[in-house]
Amino acid sequence: MEWRSTPRAQESIEAVGSAVADEFGDATKEEAEGPLSRGYVGTAIDDDTQSLVIVVDPKLVNMHDLSTKLRAAAGTDGVAVRVEAARVGVPTLIEAGEVIAARDWHPNASRVAMAFWLDPATCRYNVTFGKGSEDVAAALQTRLGDLVRIRWGAPQRRSGSQP
Repeated sequence: MEWRSTPRAQESIEAVGSAVADEFGDATKEEAEGPLSRGYVGTAIDDDTQSLVIVVDPKLVNMHDLSTKLRAAAGTDGVAVRVEAARVGVPTLIEAGEVIAARDWHPNASRVAMAFWLDPATCRYNVTFGKGSEDVAAALQTRLGDLVRIRWGAPQRRSGSQP
């Protein structure tokens, strides 16, 4: 993990983030799916290959063109970047996110503390519940299956993008 903490790597990681934002836009309150709806699932860090992995839906994004753009973007040359196909298509991910956000999969879903985020490396939503929410979590797992990973703890909003 040391590789990504150098000043040069940090500058390049920020440059890649800017290039991705230029390509896919940002999420807004009016369009929460924003970049996801345009094919961008997210960015993952691969410590084994010391690279950033841009995960996209190949049905919506020309992976070769995106890879070329990202490599040519100013400041991105300090870190390896690769573009990979998402394991799950964007329509399925959007639908799963809407199910989670609607909080209607269980009678108590709207009453329990919960936080969630999409992990681009696995194309699964990580959903954190507090104690006492086991039945609500089980109902969500039943509804979405492998599209969710249930976690236990103190649900908190995440700032910035993942990972």
